[in-house]
Amino acid sequence: MITNMFYIWLLLAALLLIIQIFFFLKLMILPFALGYLAMAIVSIFRDNIVLELFAFCVITFLSFFFVRPLIIKRFFRSKRIHLGSLDGLIGSPGYVIQAITPDTNQGKVSIDREEWMASSTDGQAIDLDQMVIIDKVEGMKVYVSPIDLGKIDAEFTKKE
Repeated sequence: MITNMFYIWLLLAALLLIIQIFFFLKLMILPFALGYLAMAIVSIFRDNIVLELFAFCVITFLSFFFVRPLIIKRFFRSKRIHLGSLDGLIGSPGYVIQAITPDTNQGKVSIDREEWMASSTDGQAIDLDQMVIIDKVEGMKVYVSPIDLGKIDAEFTKKE
């Protein structure tokens, strides 16, 4: 038997799902919407608010700690560099996408298709599209120096 509570819980679940769709919010609202949906389903079979609240709590808990992480892991994979691995950038190559000028000693470089604020290690100008190597990382800014491809070729031929 469908009671008025069924419609209230169903309306709340739908409202929360709509909010979740329009405001991403890292899927924080989805577990509550699923909890209200569970309340609606329980209210069809039993007109017992305690049982409905129990279903809400169980389903919300399970979906928050098990379903939500699975959805985020599956559909919202992050390919960004994590803060713990920033030291791994040192020695990596990149190229200048906004020239680094001596007066501001600031520009932008691209490292693994990611944009980084950059400064020249020795304060010299580095032109647009020039290859650079990362010398140091401080916060979200990298310090770079230009790669001299002629010097690399000379060192390579010496080793042969």
